[in-house]
Amino acid sequence: MAPVYTKYLIPTMECLARLYRGEPVWVSRLRACLAGKGYTEFTGVYRGISLGVKLGLVREVPISRKQSRYEPTPVGLVKG
Repeated sequence: MAPVYTKYLIPTMECLARLYRGEPVWVSRLRACLAGKGYTEFTGVYRGISLGVKLGLVREVPISRKQSRYEPTPVGLVKG
C-alpha cells in the first residue's frame, strides 16, 4: 500500500533541507520553521517527517531511547 500524501511533506522537506548543516536537526527547530511558513498545527511536523521516512526522503537518527533527530537523505536534499 502506498503512503498517503500529506500537505506537510513539502514544507517539512524544505525546512529540513534549509536547516541541515551536516548534523541532524531537532524537531523543535523544524516546528519553528514551519510556524514561520504559517503551519501552526502541532502534529504537522510529525506527519511530514513520518511520511518522509516512509518514502526514504528522511533518515531518523536515534539519540536516546526516546529522542530522535532527523536528517535528509541525498534524495531528500534534491527533492527538498
